[in-house]
Amino acid sequence: MSLIARIFMVLYIIDILHTEGDIRSNPGLVAASFVTAWGRCSSVSVFVAVLLERYYASHFIIDYETKARKWVALLVLTLSSVITAIFVIPMIFGLLTVYALSVVALILYTICPSVYILLYQRDKRQVLLLTAPQCTHYLLSARFQLAENLRVMKIIMYTSIVYSIWLIAPCSLVLLSYVYFSPRSAEGQICYAAYDLLMATSILALLLYTLLKTGTFPINICIRPLRPQKHDIDKHGDDKTSEMYFRQLATAWEL
Repeated sequence: MSLIARIFMVLYIIDILHTEGDIRSNPGLVAASFVTAWGRCSSVSVFVAVLLERYYASHFIIDYETKARKWVALLVLTLSSVITAIFVIPMIFGLLTVYALSVVALILYTICPSVYILLYQRDKRQVLLLTAPQCTHYLLSARFQLAENLRVMKIIMYTSIVYSIWLIAPCSLVLLSYVYFSPRSAEGQICYAAYDLLMATSILALLLYTLLKTGTFPINICIRPLRPQKHDIDKHGDDKTSEMYFRQLATAWEL
C-alpha cells in the first residue's frame, strides 16, 4: 500500500499528474502522503509496541504461550497506531515542525534500547536464579519459557540498538533539509532525496535479508524441488540402519 502511494506521489513530482493551487486541497495527494508517512513512521512505533508485548510476556511467563490474552494484542496494536498517528498527523498538516518530530524520534529511540537492556538483564537474572544449584523448587516449563523469552529479548535488544544508531543518519538529513537549508533549495532537495534513498535501500536490504534467512526468496523457492531434502536423506539412512540391525539380530538367532 505504501509503495502504491509512493508511485502516486512520484507521478506528481515528474508532472505526469497535475495539481492546481495548494497541494493540501488535493485529497488524492494528501491521502498518498498520509499512507507513505504512516508506513515510515510505523517503524518508529513498532519497537515501543514490541517492548510492551515483551513486558507482558515476562510478567505472564508461566502460561503466556498457552493462555490466549487478546487484550494484550489489542493493547499493543492500539499503542502502535496511536504513536504512529502522533508522528504522522502533525507531519502532514504542519502542526509541528520537522525539527521537533526528529528530536522526539531520537529521544524515543534512545529510551527504548535502554528499557530493552533493563528487561533483558532482569530476565537473565531470573534464569540464573532458576538454574542455581540451591534452587530445587521450580517448574521446568517456567524455566523453559523464561529462557525462550530471554532469547527473543536478546534479538530485539540488539536490533533496537542497531536501529537507534542507524536512525541518526536519516534524522540528520531531514534536519539539514528543513532547518539548515531551505526545503525548496537545491541543497535541501538533495538532502531529502538522500534521506528518501537511504530509507528505501534500508527497507529493501532488510526485506532481502529476511527472505534469504527464511528461505522464501523466489530463487530458493524455484530451486528447492531440485535439492535433496534432508528428512528424505535421514529417512533412507534410518532404513539402512534398521535393516542392518535386523540382519544382525537374525544372524544371532540362527547361531
